[in-house]
Amino acid sequence: MEMKKLARVLQLALIGAAVLGIVVFGIFVPEVGQRTAEANPEYAAAYWPWLLFLWLCAVPCFMSLAPGWRVFGRLAKKNAFCLENGEDMKRIARLAFFDTALFLMGNVVMVAFGWHHPGLMLAACAVALCGALIGVVAYVLGALVLEATAMREENDLTI
Repeated sequence: MEMKKLARVLQLALIGAAVLGIVVFGIFVPEVGQRTAEANPEYAAAYWPWLLFLWLCAVPCFMSLAPGWRVFGRLAKKNAFCLENGEDMKRIARLAFFDTALFLMGNVVMVAFGWHHPGLMLAACAVALCGALIGVVAYVLGALVLEATAMREENDLTI
């Protein structure tokens, strides 16, 4: 598949991720929270704190869509190895690391207030691990792109 088509497929995937995020955080999470509060009155007071917390955790995820879109746009222009792509990948990594830390700290706070089911803490750790892995992959890709950019610039100066 040529680079321009590949970049367009990646941009479509990014649009799909944005739509999925809106559905999950805008419809699914509030609905499940409401049903959980109705089924378990002891967690009813936790509905709004959890909902606001999860929406706050969604913000860095949505913020990472813009640098991802820019990277894929540059790929479409056959400019994969450039300083901007490396920096955008590192920006995505920082957002993933921030979101992971926020998610873990928020879960600890929810446990402290008694608004977290102890059995779900393991699931929260698994979600945090996924966020950290996304951060590591984005950081490594950013570093590789920056290194390849430096090598390309070196070779461009060689006759």
